[in-house]
Amino acid sequence: MRNERCVNRLRRSVLALFALLAVCLLAGCSKHRDKIDLSEYEETEAATEAEETEAATETTKAVTATTAAEKTTTGSGGVTATIKTYSSGKVAIQYPVISGLPSSADTDAVNDKLRTNAIAIIEGWDLDEEKDAVEVSCEVLAASRNRVTAVYTGTVTTDASSYAVNVFFSNTIDVSKVEDVSLSDFADPYTLAGYVLSDDCTFYNADGQTSGLMEAKNDKTLKQYQSLFEAADFPVSKTFPECFSYEYEGTIFFSIPVSHALGDYAIVAYTPETK
Repeated sequence: MRNERCVNRLRRSVLALFALLAVCLLAGCSKHRDKIDLSEYEETEAATEAEETEAATETTKAVTATTAAEKTTTGSGGVTATIKTYSSGKVAIQYPVISGLPSSADTDAVNDKLRTNAIAIIEGWDLDEEKDAVEVSCEVLAASRNRVTAVYTGTVTTDASSYAVNVFFSNTIDVSKVEDVSLSDFADPYTLAGYVLSDDCTFYNADGQTSGLMEAKNDKTLKQYQSLFEAADFPVSKTFPECFSYEYEGTIFFSIPVSHALGDYAIVAYTPETK
């Protein structure tokens, strides 16, 4: 009997030991499973983040490519104008760079003139590039083997000024001659002076200022306007011109100076055949 009890006790001990081992093994497997599941989650999350990063990079590249495309204008005859920026201190001035002209020498000469004229306002207005803020954008209206026309708009805020001044200038280049085209090449300055002082004078993009501009334009005399138009456009001689012009689809556009309250400049539209 004693031996039987000992055997039974031993059997129960062995069974208890196996039960304990089974619990431990199950607990160990559970922990191991948890660890595997977490690893799979981390790997999936890492892969997702990598895909998102790659997608973001592709989006950035697409945006950059679109921006670059928007700043390139293709003209006639395979001529292309790409906008670049002169940047120095507080000055940022856009200007066009032309490609596709038959002669590389003409291409270099035209591009040199475009850049020189675009930044001429710095010296013409006696600006300090480290103190005076200049923001000028460029739009190319024409780019061909015959003519390049660029229009510039922006603001200048001098260190001594409490407000920004609106600026406008333009540059038309005869490609075959590599020469600047001025308002006098488009129309007679005396005729334009008479037109500005007449009731027929039409302002372009006046933005509700037409009545004020029609009154303000009469502050100058016929002779003063004629002198203003004779000195219009590039090249700059002694002082930076107060009048700039360009021709687009048969209409001549030219600027006249007005008060800051009226926008600092106004654009007059003149169509010769209707006048």
